[in-house]
Amino acid sequence: MNLFDFVVDTLGEPLTKTLILEFHMILKKNSLDAERGFSGSWKKIPNMITGSPVQLAQPWEVDIKIADLLTWWKESKKEFEDIVKFHSEFEKIHPFQDGNGRVGRFIMLKQCIESNESLIAIDEKYNTEYKKSLLESQMNGNYENLENVLRKCQNFLEEKNELLSNTLRCLVD
Repeated sequence: MNLFDFVVDTLGEPLTKTLILEFHMILKKNSLDAERGFSGSWKKIPNMITGSPVQLAQPWEVDIKIADLLTWWKESKKEFEDIVKFHSEFEKIHPFQDGNGRVGRFIMLKQCIESNESLIAIDEKYNTEYKKSLLESQMNGNYENLENVLRKCQNFLEEKNELLSNTLRCLVD
């Protein structure tokens, strides 16, 4: 099973530590990380984001910080702003040796679908702006610019989907 299918299969299930670890295990299946025992488990070695001044969680802090974040999520309204804050804080914890961004985006996909929000796809058009606003949110707790960038990503995805739909309609007609 691939991770996308697993995310779809788990829609409606609460977001838990176990589920996040399963996301990571599926993502890293048959990889060197899996061979080295880094798949489906919190990081064992301190890590960093190259070129970023953000202080990430240390390995011994991950479990409690994820638990706190999940408690906050459970009590949140689960609106767009909550999804953005969760994403920023998850990436700041950076709980895995590798694959944090991909797992974070799959979590965001699950949250958007369950919250009836438009999907967010961060692609090359907004990648630099996304990274800059993500850093800003992690450094000062201001999520406004990150919210704006992720709204742009939603709109851009909707425009691409509309173009594809129109193209397919032309081919069928």
